[in-house]
Amino acid sequence: MIIFRNSLFALLILSGATFGPGAPKASSAQLEENIEIKERLVSTVQNEIYVDLNDKTVLCTSADYSAIMLKVNIPHLRAYTSLDHTNRGTGLPCVQGDMCTESNSPDSIIKLGPTVTAPIQVQRKLLATIDHEKKTCAQEVWEIVDVDIKGKNFHHEAFAFIGNVSYQSCLAL
Repeated sequence: MIIFRNSLFALLILSGATFGPGAPKASSAQLEENIEIKERLVSTVQNEIYVDLNDKTVLCTSADYSAIMLKVNIPHLRAYTSLDHTNRGTGLPCVQGDMCTESNSPDSIIKLGPTVTAPIQVQRKLLATIDHEKKTCAQEVWEIVDVDIKGKNFHHEAFAFIGNVSYQSCLAL
């Protein structure tokens, strides 16, 4: 069972409201001969977020990645998102920048602070995986977070499996 922190978002997704006649058309990709992926943008929200920049919130880590990446932990990111963007090992939601290098280090970000107001964009997308041969469909919701910290882009994605839904409803996406 999926528990959404934002109940309005949960109602929108689970009620099928995105399938209405006025909803934008979904994009589509063919993975295999009988498998199709459809994607529909559900919402885009833009706002501003306060970000503390210090040696506890800005770090280089390989947690959740195969390379050492620059990450910024933003405890109150939870107030802007519905899904879990927690960084393994810290228990805090985060956004990820580029690979850590000498010029892209925690110090290069911390010196911009101690606190900055940064634009944040949160997109929510519905993905449907349709098997045309078996006449089945599975849906998941994706949440994409982008934060611009003084010209440096930080990004994070999270997803949750919604479940299997009727083949016909996915064709209508």
